[in-house]
Amino acid sequence: TGKLQEMNYGIVHYDSPDERGIDVALLYNKCNFNPLFSRPIPILFPFDSSDRTRDILYVKGLLDDDDSLHIFINHWPSRWGGQEKTAPARNFVAGILKKTCDSIFTENKEANIIIMGDFNDNPTDESLAEELNALMPKQNPPTDALYNLMLAPYKRGVGSYYYSYGKEWNMLDQIIVSGNLLKPSSNIRTTHQEGQIFKAEWMSYMNNDSIMVPSRTKGSKYYGGYSDHFPVHFELIKQR
Repeated sequence: TGKLQEMNYGIVHYDSPDERGIDVALLYNKCNFNPLFSRPIPILFPFDSSDRTRDILYVKGLLDDDDSLHIFINHWPSRWGGQEKTAPARNFVAGILKKTCDSIFTENKEANIIIMGDFNDNPTDESLAEELNALMPKQNPPTDALYNLMLAPYKRGVGSYYYSYGKEWNMLDQIIVSGNLLKPSSNIRTTHQEGQIFKAEWMSYMNNDSIMVPSRTKGSKYYGGYSDHFPVHFELIKQR
């Protein structure tokens, strides 16, 4: 639209080998963020070479031309076929991401890392809690560790995706940051409390359980929306 064009947005995107043609991308404001380097991180399963999924998108850039950010955009393998059966695929992707982050921490223990996307697992599942080791946020944490901003809301029963068969909210969409972004003394930081879920009436409808869920399109049912997930977001604060 015209309004989006006026905002001077840029996009970082690579075609992935995903079987359904799904990709991940980073949309950014050119006035605030300057990408310096990007690459797709391919996912090749050793236990099933024929199974292809979305790459992880890695973008390194400058925020306001002086603070480095490492951003990872994710869309991990789905739960189609059962959570337990598909868990090894997500655990494997988590391991690749963890090794990549560890290599960044080896060079700089105070690296600013942001990991976000649809993980198709909850914050307490093995892939995120153990393989990636994304912890509960706290004040003044070790900088070379990862913290899940959606863990606390999930433990309160809040979620971004309503699982109709289980009649419960899942937190499949998450934002994970490195410890340096939680320190009050950091040049750029976020609140140590938690990320937020954006829920608005215009993007929702009442389902059969009398729950307001994201509008979606599925099969012959069209609700005027784009996704069956609510978006998640957080705020970065820049020290002046």
